[in-house]
Amino acid sequence: MRIIMLAAKTKPNESLLQTSHYYQFKAFLDKGVIACFSNRKLDLGFASPDIIENRKYFLKKTGVNYEDLVCCQQPHGGGVAIIGKQDIGKGANSFATAVRDCDALITDCANLPLAVFTADCLSLFMFSPKKKVIAVVHAGWRSTKEGITKNTLELMSSRFGVGPKEIMVGLGPAIRSCCYEITQECKDCFQDGVIEKNGKTYLDLVKINSGQLKSMGVLSENIFDCGFCTLCRNDEFFSYRKEGKAAGRMMSLIVFK
Repeated sequence: MRIIMLAAKTKPNESLLQTSHYYQFKAFLDKGVIACFSNRKLDLGFASPDIIENRKYFLKKTGVNYEDLVCCQQPHGGGVAIIGKQDIGKGANSFATAVRDCDALITDCANLPLAVFTADCLSLFMFSPKKKVIAVVHAGWRSTKEGITKNTLELMSSRFGVGPKEIMVGLGPAIRSCCYEITQECKDCFQDGVIEKNGKTYLDLVKINSGQLKSMGVLSENIFDCGFCTLCRNDEFFSYRKEGKAAGRMMSLIVFK
């Protein structure tokens, strides 16, 4: 098992609880939901040479059964999948067995952990306390362009009757507008969230995805942003922009009991 030492401790904001291997959203935990994201101590992505050992070690710390984990292949699109007990274990061991053609997962099943993996892209955690429905979202710029966050909330509403005003949302670590310089191709895809400064163009993934949520009726006070920039805090989190192909992946995990 490859363990990477951190250069320094990050001070999380007040919405988070910190352990040695992950950060957890307090508001979700108060409702009986584990909604957490790992740091860079362990590479938990599909390309990790220690994928099984690392995931077993990490999930044991969160109290989750490793064999129950469900992951998706994250093709950077707008697809969303509804997950049931028949999907238990998909993607737990390998990319080949992960749920295809989607960047977000939804379930109303207790004790069914859902996860996405990031190293600059934004992860979102969603929970309806009223309907007992959870979701996890992988939102890079391409999937954001395809409306992945909006698509997830719409499916939670149409299939499970989730109302936007009741939903809680956690925003995980991601490359932020301070560091996310983009190309013209990316810029042309967005009307909002584009920032011009010092002759360069930057993108605000958090603003765009939060805006999608708010436009659908999600309350600002129910959105909890961890505030971490993966490039600024590369000592604490993986960053593909900073490390390239050598970058590992953090896990964003959600499950309710």
